[in-house]
Order: sequence, then C-alpha cells, then structure tokens
Amino acid sequence: MNITAIILAAGMSSRMSRHKLTAEINGIPIIRRAAEAVSQSDIDEIIVVTGYMDSDVCAALEGLAYSNVFNARYESGMGSSIAAGASFLANHSVGAVMICHGDMPFIRTETINTLINTYRRSKAGIIVPYYDDKRGHPVLFDAVYLPDLMELDGQAGARGIIERYKSVVTAVSVSDPGVLIDIDTDENLASGQVYYNDIIRKNQ
Repeated sequence: MNITAIILAAGMSSRMSRHKLTAEINGIPIIRRAAEAVSQSDIDEIIVVTGYMDSDVCAALEGLAYSNVFNARYESGMGSSIAAGASFLANHSVGAVMICHGDMPFIRTETINTLINTYRRSKAGIIVPYYDDKRGHPVLFDAVYLPDLMELDGQAGARGIIERYKSVVTAVSVSDPGVLIDIDTDENLASGQVYYNDIIRKNQ
C-alpha cells in the first residue's frame, strides 16, 4: 500500500527572529534536512504543505521530488496545514500517511523506515515513535483516519486524534533522540548546531 509523507512547512516562525525553516544548520536549511531524511527513506510519495514564505521554502527544497500544497490558511495554525495535506490526498490511492514536521531536522531515515516497516507488517491504525519514554514525531496514520485529519483546524495538531483512537495506537521504541528535537526558537537553533556537531564528532 502506498505510504505518503505530509511534511508541514507552512508556519510563521513566530517564536524565532528569522524564518526557522530556511535557517541553516551547518549550511543546510532546516526544512531541507527534514525533507532529505524522508526522501531517502522507503516512503512512496512526499507532499510538502507550504504557506508563510512559501517561495523560500520551495527554493530550499530545490532538486527534491515532492508535490507542493499551498495552505492559504496557514496563519490559523498547524491543524489547517495537516487538513490541507490530507484533503489533497482524499482522491488518491493511499494506504497510510505519515505526518512529518519540517522543523525537526535530526530525525533519522532509519527511524522513518522503522515506522513504515511496522505498518507494513502489522497494518496498525496509528504508529507513534517513543524515545526515552517520550512520544515523538513523525506519526503514521492508516488512511482510514484521513477524514479525521481533514477536519483539523487552528493550532490543534493530530494529538487529539491519537488520544481519541488510543486503543489502536502502536508505540514503537526508537534509539533516535531526533524524534523529540524541533527548532522553534533561536536558542533551539543554537542547541541544534551543538547537537549536530556532537553527531559529527561521534561518527569521526
């Protein structure tokens, strides 16, 4: 079954002094780092939902294969972006969707593949990664939950859907702290650069 990633990249970066998705960590925009991890995985299709400074986001993603969905209501919050991506897929043949955050640049491709493989083996309704007993992202939803995703609005993300259908949620433990690390503030960006440097040192 086709598994599609919806990468959320429409936010206004209201807690940061610059546009966070195009801010760079070691010379690479945050949104590109996030999207490359997805594009190198076993995902079948990528949708990027843009809004604020959409031309800059698309420029940062140049050369990557994806379909762009513009959320004209991006100012209302994340829920509207999830709904826009889910609505785009309403008439597609989709087995599952993975909601990915464009401001999470350290999620490993192996983690994305772990969620995909878990779904393909079990056909679990909702699959959530956990690191150090903390729930993270991305989250994979069977296509049966597309109508629920399409109804989201405002600042509400998909957490309410996860809670509503908690009986069908499969928690997957991963060894990837990147599932918890997002870049929302200038301090997060500075910490992210330090984290990246630590990764490079450990791999040398």
